[in-house]
Amino acid sequence: MKAALVLGLTLFAAAWTQAGPRVMIQATSVDAADPRRGDETASAFMNIVAVRIAKEFPCTTTITKKEVGAILDHLRQRALLASTVDQDKSVQQAFESFAGSYGADYLVVLKVIADGSRCTLSARWLDVRMAKALVSQMDSVAMGSGVLAAIDRLAEKLVDEVAYFEICPYTGPVKITVNTNRSKEEKEEYPVFCNGMDQQYVKTTSESKVADTELEVTRTRRNWATGTIRYHSVETSKLVEEDPCHLCESGRKGGRTYTENHRTTVDIEGLSEDSSTAGQRISDVRAYLKFAQNGTYTLEVLATSQPGTRKVHVERKAEGTCDTTLAKPKEDYTVRVDIPLGNVMGPFSGSPRDKVLTGHKEFPQKDPVTGEETTINVEFELRRD
Repeated sequence: MKAALVLGLTLFAAAWTQAGPRVMIQATSVDAADPRRGDETASAFMNIVAVRIAKEFPCTTTITKKEVGAILDHLRQRALLASTVDQDKSVQQAFESFAGSYGADYLVVLKVIADGSRCTLSARWLDVRMAKALVSQMDSVAMGSGVLAAIDRLAEKLVDEVAYFEICPYTGPVKITVNTNRSKEEKEEYPVFCNGMDQQYVKTTSESKVADTELEVTRTRRNWATGTIRYHSVETSKLVEEDPCHLCESGRKGGRTYTENHRTTVDIEGLSEDSSTAGQRISDVRAYLKFAQNGTYTLEVLATSQPGTRKVHVERKAEGTCDTTLAKPKEDYTVRVDIPLGNVMGPFSGSPRDKVLTGHKEFPQKDPVTGEETTINVEFELRRD
């Protein structure tokens, strides 16, 4: 008997400390007219809510305050009745294992208040780590057979509302590609006069950019993900200045054409791992799901790459009657650089009660200032228990 109890408690402690969220449920009652009836109603309330939570969120482990009390009482009794040193140690170890795993991620507080004619029910779902009430629900019904129906309704409301906080995480692959293009040309010209003639100054600048980003991650739990990122870009710019009245060092003015070309390439692969949890480095990528009450949701992905290389090549040339010798006709340098990625994509159709969320969509964007055009493609399939 004792061995079976110890084994059962040890197995329960192992289940309670599993990776999934842990939900503690407690219920209290105030019924001055019939305290026993109040306790029975609170017990029914607690059991119905526990069943609803287990059905909707199978990833969770639930325990009621009543169960905790019963388990601890049995442990104390068996510890007192242990007949051998080894048995005493095994019971004590089971006791310590359970006591050490008592902490919960969520606390569900249920309350029953009866005044003889009506019964008021309240339910609150608290995030223990944030010390915050995620959901609060209340219902009032006349005493009688309608109380159990009201408990059912309130339990369903509680589960429905708290689902928006993603109790059981959606996991699975997310692939995002971002293609960016920019191309523009500007021309500046105005009349100038030198050497007895009317002339025309002309300066032309042009630039282009092509950048491709590929982000492939796997969402492993709520908001967290792992994976990799690849980024490649080529950016060029060209300046041509035609100045027929360029001022030479000698003081005279003459024609001069100056050309400057820039080419910048960036190559990056891999996600940064500057963040850490439980003493381990983790990828700097987050994937947030935000559900709306209208049956839609958005996916926000934030990521930072590892440092990569940015190579810059510059060529300069001057032609004309003076000042054609340049100190740096060519220049090359390399710098370390990383890139941030932040995109909010959606809305997609779906609710937190769905077991599977899928999306495959293209989002075109254009910067009204720079004229830069970006196309974001996202594809994902996320599942939850």
